[in-house]
Amino acid sequence: MKPKLISSKLCPYAQRCAIVLAHKDIDHEIEYIDLNNPPGWFQDVSPLKKVPALVVGDYSFFGSSVINEYLDEQFAHRLHPTSNLEKATNRSWIEFGGECLSDIAGMMLNKTEHEASAAREALLNKFDRLEQVVGADPYFDGNHFSLVDAAYAPSFQRLNYLDALWPGTWDVRRHPKIVAWKDRLLEHPAVLASTVSDLQGLFYDFIRRREGYVTRFM
Repeated sequence: MKPKLISSKLCPYAQRCAIVLAHKDIDHEIEYIDLNNPPGWFQDVSPLKKVPALVVGDYSFFGSSVINEYLDEQFAHRLHPTSNLEKATNRSWIEFGGECLSDIAGMMLNKTEHEASAAREALLNKFDRLEQVVGADPYFDGNHFSLVDAAYAPSFQRLNYLDALWPGTWDVRRHPKIVAWKDRLLEHPAVLASTVSDLQGLFYDFIRRREGYVTRFM
């Protein structure tokens, strides 16, 4: 059964799943919806009214981690480690990546300089911790692209767009391994394949509509 990913073009969590689908070369469909005006069937597929969701035949489930674990177990070329301890560790850093995304949202949407700067400082402090576990190898698990890499690539992509407006997030002296990891991920074929047309323009349009502090740099 061909899986169908229910997505929104700007959603970084949905892009995590698109990366895994592309990396594993899984035959699939993607349906993009407008979360402000979702189709009537959407709540049946995703009771939390969030993307991503995955439809496989008569089954549907939601949440990027749930979806990516299913894709990893169902299709060849496993992206999770085989060791249960290493797998649990990777899951923890995927969860950590979700907290980083919350700070990125604060940078994008907070209305005042103080609030937006506090969100960026919170992210940089998280990067201090992440820097300690990122190695010099190409990917989080060494030479093996993993679900952790798929989880962070959309965040790094959006941070690149933000940094182009409001420089200061990327600091090669403070976080050299993260910056190098980011640059490798953003050139990965699966990340490029998962990127919707004119994502940067859509991202900037979204920020502009929300009228946060960062719009003064646009």
